[in-house]
Amino acid sequence: REAVVSTQSTGEPMDKKALEKKQIKEKKWLRMKEQWEKSRREPEELRTRIWKGCPDSLRGHIWPLMLRIREIKRENEKINGPNIYEVRNHTIINTLKQAYSALIPL
Repeated sequence: REAVVSTQSTGEPMDKKALEKKQIKEKKWLRMKEQWEKSRREPEELRTRIWKGCPDSLRGHIWPLMLRIREIKRENEKINGPNIYEVRNHTIINTLKQAYSALIPL
């Protein structure tokens, strides 16, 4: 038998062949991520790769690309102006700084 070299996300041991397969899959996804605009124009390859599954290690990077989060955010800022929550948080932080500096003079 092959030696155990890593563990799966479930905590179970992963043999060498499964680890190599996982690494190949991650390399393919990384290549696709680097050339995302081209990949979006070739939907069949993207669809096939999505069907096979996105590696856990890359999901946080791939899902926002697939959902077009940045483009939608930019479009919404053009329509609605800056994000209300970011403006509100900035205002709250400034208010707290002013109150804190008034309480504790330097």
